Amino acid sequence: MHTLTNVYDDVLNATFNPLRKAFGAEAKPVDHTESFGLLLNLLPGKGTKKAKDITEFTTKYFVNERDRLFTNYASDVADATDQKTFKRAQKVVDGLNFLNRMQEYYYRRGMFAASLEKSLKKRNLTIQDVFDAGEDGINLINKADIEKAVDDALEFTYAKTPEGKFGQSVLNLANSVPFITTAIFPFARFMANAIEFQFKHSPLGPLSLFSQKERDKVASGDYDVFAKATIGSAVLLSTIEAKREGYLGDEKWYELRVGDKTYDMRPYFPLTPYMLVADIVVRNERGLSSPDAKDLIQGLTGAQLRAGVGLRLVDDFIDQLRGVKDEKKLNQFVSDFTSDVLGGFLTPIRMFGDFAEGFMGEEALKYREASPEGKSIIEDIGTRLQSSLPIAKELLPEAESPTRAEAPGRPTEVFGIPAGIAKQLTGVTAREVKNPAEREFDRLGFKRRDILPYSGDRKIDNLVAKNLGPVVEDVVSDIVVSSKYQSLSNPKKEVMLRKVLKVLRAPARTRAMAEDPQRFLRLRINRLPKAQRLMLREQNPEKYERLLED
Repeated sequence: MHTLTNVYDDVLNATFNPLRKAFGAEAKPVDHTESFGLLLNLLPGKGTKKAKDITEFTTKYFVNERDRLFTNYASDVADATDQKTFKRAQKVVDGLNFLNRMQEYYYRRGMFAASLEKSLKKRNLTIQDVFDAGEDGINLINKADIEKAVDDALEFTYAKTPEGKFGQSVLNLANSVPFITTAIFPFARFMANAIEFQFKHSPLGPLSLFSQKERDKVASGDYDVFAKATIGSAVLLSTIEAKREGYLGDEKWYELRVGDKTYDMRPYFPLTPYMLVADIVVRNERGLSSPDAKDLIQGLTGAQLRAGVGLRLVDDFIDQLRGVKDEKKLNQFVSDFTSDVLGGFLTPIRMFGDFAEGFMGEEALKYREASPEGKSIIEDIGTRLQSSLPIAKELLPEAESPTRAEAPGRPTEVFGIPAGIAKQLTGVTAREVKNPAEREFDRLGFKRRDILPYSGDRKIDNLVAKNLGPVVEDVVSDIVVSSKYQSLSNPKKEVMLRKVLKVLRAPARTRAMAEDPQRFLRLRINRLPKAQRLMLREQNPEKYERLLED
């Protein structure tokens, strides 16, 4: 995106230079090779070595700028509080997370070097002139050049402190209550920069010309605002057309189907927002339901909210509140929140776990069910954290799917290499092959809660899913491939599947109830109005307590 923008910016300069000369303005120099500076600096071998040498040589004389370049990391937790505990924990995480840091710094060095070379060229200098001058070469570089190069590198990796009021308000909100708000939005700086990027690289980009600063840039011959808006709009329109033609698949907005494999494209920001908008446009054209609030937040901001806690607050927690209404619900929420926050510090361990899973067989790739009981917050937190630990998580029961007979999991290989290793090295996350029912549910926009509404008790939901999955995979898959079903409109298909699911859920629930009648009885009691529960307790306290025991 950056290279395409630079190329188009040069095209605009070449186009308007004659007009600028006609009105007595200075022509902007055009060097198309300069547009590829970043790509050249990222090429393995000489390119990356050159970028590293430039960065190391220049920043050792500008310590503050060096610190800014290499300490503005993704997480703002350490900056949000002065407490030593948080700072020490963050240092440990940064140390263990060295692979991700190496990746980010690799791109920062490339961008830093490209920006610095561009600034030097404006003064008829090259980086080789600087190197040839030895230690005195640093005198050829202005502090402003270094500051701009650092700003460009941080902006390129979405780590720059926002300048606009909106971006600053997002960052201030995230840092307002250490541990609480930073737990939900640990990458607020990334989110603020991501939103700004999407605005500039879209048809709305020219609206920034309401700013005097942007108008002055255009007057001086900097057509960056038009280049970004044009390239972004072209990507958006191309993505919409690709979605219409089926090249991106017609299932979940962030999925890309290649053969029988489905790949999660969310790690490849900033392409995913274009996929989200394209999905909304095409779904609206076909009379399908649009993505929900959780998808909008995640898709437009690139937010990878800490271990899912933010998404749970937006989506899953609201659904669970419709279930059990007892005093344990608060304990469950606290344990969920705390374990998700603490789980963020286990990210490096999960990273190494992905590498290890490549040699541990299919069982290690099965999804596990960590279902807190709401009895002891400490025990519940331990159970949730266990699901993040390699080997230890295999002691947890397998998660069940309401749409398939086998427990869900990840494929063993992606592109011929172990799935976990591929995920860490390339970001590629593949999911198992979908059955016809699952593909249709995703196409119509069904969520898990539409297939199997939450009861408020996760173990019961898992138990019902185990009994419902085989039936849905068999019955619904046959229905959706039938010619009669295919002749229906999308709204009629959705209504029909909802009726079918309602019929299938009843016997699945009956079978699940036979497996654990005590738990279902407790659920039924807990869902009674508080006054009725108190009345039952008054009538026979011992029996009431016995019924609620595990």
